[in-house]
Amino acid sequence: MLTPQQVIEIQALLHAGELPMREIARRSGVSRGTVQAIADGRRQAAPQWPRNDYMRPDDDVPPRRCAGCGGMVHPPCRLCRVRRLKASGRGPQAEPRSNQRNERPHFRGFYR
Repeated sequence: MLTPQQVIEIQALLHAGELPMREIARRSGVSRGTVQAIADGRRQAAPQWPRNDYMRPDDDVPPRRCAGCGGMVHPPCRLCRVRRLKASGRGPQAEPRSNQRNERPHFRGFYR
């Protein structure tokens, strides 16, 4: 994985125009395809996180791994909080699920 500093350095070499892409790739230790992606603008120096409807205006930081569940979240992790509430008996309890496989009619031969 390239660091933002490496991408900036490759961009500077490309902008100078003194070296061919193959030589830039050899000197920086990346593939020619990576250098081409940087030249085309498909590879940026810093990750561009897409904004969506669930992000608050102050959420300009990327998500991180939750120490509890391992999911990519904006801390605090809501899933871990709900699990703690359920374990303590204060949160909503899940309804017991019936065995749906036995309740459906069997269609012989369709998935075999």
